[in-house]
Amino acid sequence: MEYFKKDKIDLTVTSPYNLPTAERHLSSFSQMSYENAISRIYIGFHFRHAVEVGEKQGKELGEYIFKNNLQELKKVL
Repeated sequence: MEYFKKDKIDLTVTSPYNLPTAERHLSSFSQMSYENAISRIYIGFHFRHAVEVGEKQGKELGEYIFKNNLQELKKVL
């Protein structure tokens, strides 16, 4: 979100697998992050606590990298 300076997006994605006509509309990066995270619970890979902690850590890591390691990118923006 740091790069785009907003959370809101207008994105429609389709399934690359067995459901080529299945479309999903996403209206924010937060929605995209949440749906990706929660899917890990539905398929049995993780428990809710792990998903919540992982989503929080991912956001923190993204913010840290943007603020500290993308100096050239920030000059362009």
